[in-house]
Amino acid sequence: MNDLRPKLITLYVMAIILFSSCEDTEIAQEPDPLSNFNFAFLQSSEKFYFSISASRSFNNSKLDSVVAVWMGTDSSSVPDTIKLFDDGTLGDIIPNDNIFSRRIANSSSALSNIVINPIPSRDNLYASIVAVYGNTVKSIPKRSFTIGNIRPEIISITVPSTITRPASNPDPNKSNTIKFLLTAKVTDGNGADDVKRVFFKSYDATREVWRTDLKGDQILFNLYDDGTGDSGSGDLQSGDNTYSLNVFIIDTTAVGTYHWYFQAQDFSNAYSEELKKVIEIK
Repeated sequence: MNDLRPKLITLYVMAIILFSSCEDTEIAQEPDPLSNFNFAFLQSSEKFYFSISASRSFNNSKLDSVVAVWMGTDSSSVPDTIKLFDDGTLGDIIPNDNIFSRRIANSSSALSNIVINPIPSRDNLYASIVAVYGNTVKSIPKRSFTIGNIRPEIISITVPSTITRPASNPDPNKSNTIKFLLTAKVTDGNGADDVKRVFFKSYDATREVWRTDLKGDQILFNLYDDGTGDSGSGDLQSGDNTYSLNVFIIDTTAVGTYHWYFQAQDFSNAYSEELKKVIEIK
C-alpha cells in the first residue's frame, strides 16, 4: 500500500497539470475580415460611392472578390451586384490599401436600381456587402442609408456693374424710369424642385445702410423662375433653373455704390454660399 502512494500522487499532479492546461488554452478566433462599410450618394455628379475595409485573407483562404449588393430605394428589389476594387481605378482612391471601393453612375446603363428625384425626408437607400474567401462567404447585412441634403448653389449672376440713373422728369408728379433684367442660374443636387427661393439683399455702401422696410427689417428681393415675362417677374422661361427679376431704377434713386448679396434656399432651409455683386449707380 505504501508503494502505491507516490504513484497515485504523481498521477494526481499530472492530471491537475493536464486539465489546467486544457482550461487555459483557447482556440484563436480570427477577427471579422470586413469593417467600415461606407456609402454616399454623390447627387451633384449623379454617382454612388461604396467602400469597405477587407482583409486579404480569412481562415487561411485568400480573398477572391468583394461586391456591393445594391437595392436602391426598395429593400425588396432584385439587387444589382457591383464589384469593388482596390487597384486605384473606378473610384478607388489608393491601390492596395485594403479598402475596396467603387464609384458608379446612377444610370440605367449601369444599374437596374436607379434613384430618381429622391426626397431626403422620405427615401432611404439599401445596400449590403459580400466577400468570398475560398469556400467561405462573409457579409455585412443589408443596411439603410439616409439621403443627405445638398445645399443649393448659385452658378452665375447676370447684373450690370454700372447703371446710369435716368434724368429727372420736369413734371414733379411723374418719374423717369429705366429697367434691366437681373438673373441668377441656380442648381440643387436634390433636384430643381428642392429650390424654395432665390433672393438678394441690398446694402448702400455709400451711406452704410441696408435696404429695409417700414419696420426696419431687411428686405429680401425675390427672383422667380415662373416664365411670366415682362408682365410679371421678367423671367423668360419657367423651369429652366434661371431665376429672374425686372429691376426698376427711378430718377430719385440715390447715386452711389451698392452691394447686392445673393442666396438660394431649399426646402430643408439650407442656404447656398452668399455671392456678392457690386453695382455703381451714377
